Amino acid sequence: MESPFIGDVHEAVLLADLLPNPTGEPMKFVDISMPITTDGGVFTGVLAAHLSWEWAKEVEMAMLNTLKGRGDLEILIVGKNHDVLLGPEEMLGHALNFDELKHAESDQAAWAVEKWEDGKEYLTGFALTDGYRDYEGLGWTVIVRQTVDEAYAPTKEMLSYFIVCGIILAVLSSLLASLVARRMAAPLKEISSIADRLRGGEKIDIPIYRGIEEIESLSISLRKLIKQLTKTETDLVEMENVASRDHLTGLANRNALERYLDRVTHENIPLTVLYLDLDGFKKVNDTLGYDAGDQLLIETGRRLKQNIENGEFVARLGGDEFVLVLKSPEDPVQRGIDIGNRIVSMLGEAFVIDEHIVHVGCSVGGAVYRPGINNITSVIRLADEALYKVKRTGKNRVYMSEPH
Repeated sequence: MESPFIGDVHEAVLLADLLPNPTGEPMKFVDISMPITTDGGVFTGVLAAHLSWEWAKEVEMAMLNTLKGRGDLEILIVGKNHDVLLGPEEMLGHALNFDELKHAESDQAAWAVEKWEDGKEYLTGFALTDGYRDYEGLGWTVIVRQTVDEAYAPTKEMLSYFIVCGIILAVLSSLLASLVARRMAAPLKEISSIADRLRGGEKIDIPIYRGIEEIESLSISLRKLIKQLTKTETDLVEMENVASRDHLTGLANRNALERYLDRVTHENIPLTVLYLDLDGFKKVNDTLGYDAGDQLLIETGRRLKQNIENGEFVARLGGDEFVLVLKSPEDPVQRGIDIGNRIVSMLGEAFVIDEHIVHVGCSVGGAVYRPGINNITSVIRLADEALYKVKRTGKNRVYMSEPH
């Protein structure tokens, strides 16, 4: 009545009496039920279903049919209490006791050579079943077993084959090696020397060696590989630059900001984070168009970069939102106020956009990161909250937030 319920497999004597059962075997079911409520949340009843355990046997037969020719391979399903739910008839309902079952419950899967109750040794695999989404499952374990002799027979045959082939190949290889070693040694030694020079940073091409097809192919392949690696390295650098830059303003983007913060927080110095956006930006877009708005953002980025020093950071997060990260080892709060007021003043000066004089304002919220006292994620959040406090209480000014 309170929440969905899924029960483990069980016999149901009363329900079995009401259903046809031509085999006479005990009938087993899995119960599923859930409460039914109106749109207003009023409980009206319970919807329940009994799932016949016959489907599990059909699945078992389908799986075994795909394993024809695999000898005495057997599949079992074991419940959470280690009772056999599905498998050979003589084992149904019996409890299994293997250390590997506990291992499977913790590590999801395991295998071992186990001695079973019939006295035989089996290669035994265990796999814990998963649930689905927020349903944890019933804790069943799937077991696949095969006698050791049957399981290892192909391996023993293959091992013998490999031994014979290995001896033959070793003899042939030694003879072949003695014939070509002298001809191959000289060019290979030179290629090795060139590789050492390349590893040391020297730019040099690998020559093409004629005469021996394998050496010629190797030298050509290495030339192509080095050329491709050089091109790939250049492309990766270009892609990283593109992925780290805002396409409109050329400033760093959010991805670059996260990498910068991860690096700079390891320097163990206080940081001042300023979070800002433009006051009146929407009006520019509405009156002069989005092209004018883009030009305004580009010019804003140029002015913001004038307020940071070497090693500091400015990024555009999107729209008209920007972030500055300042290194402030002495007085981070006062530096945030000083730089924030300078930005407010600088962005308050007129912009010339497509021969139009444009005036906008700027609201700045700030917070301070102190190593060992707070974390950079909470500082970013505090700076954002400080910005919105400015927006709600007058705009066009600076407010620095201190950690609670």
